[in-house]
Amino acid sequence: IPDSVTSIGNYAFSLHGSLTSVTIPDSVTSIGALAFRDCFGLKSVRIPDSITNIKMGAFSSCSNLTSIIFEGNAPFSFHVDGFSSVPEDAKIFINPEILH
Repeated sequence: IPDSVTSIGNYAFSLHGSLTSVTIPDSVTSIGALAFRDCFGLKSVRIPDSITNIKMGAFSSCSNLTSIIFEGNAPFSFHVDGFSSVPEDAKIFINPEILH
């Protein structure tokens, strides 16, 4: 995702099965509804501190997602089903720099 992007729109990457990892640039502040829905190949995502809003189902049904890293605090606005149907053993890290 280019640094010039400020928002990831609804359905932007939905059904992109070949996507295996996502690093969202600091320029992005919002992830739209169902933006990465059904990205079955997606295994990891890094979400920068700049994200203030994750909308409905943004990462829903990403059945191989095992690592979710928030590079700051969790977003202020986080839809309850933003990560629905993600494997129950997926690891979620918030503010990983405090772990070092």
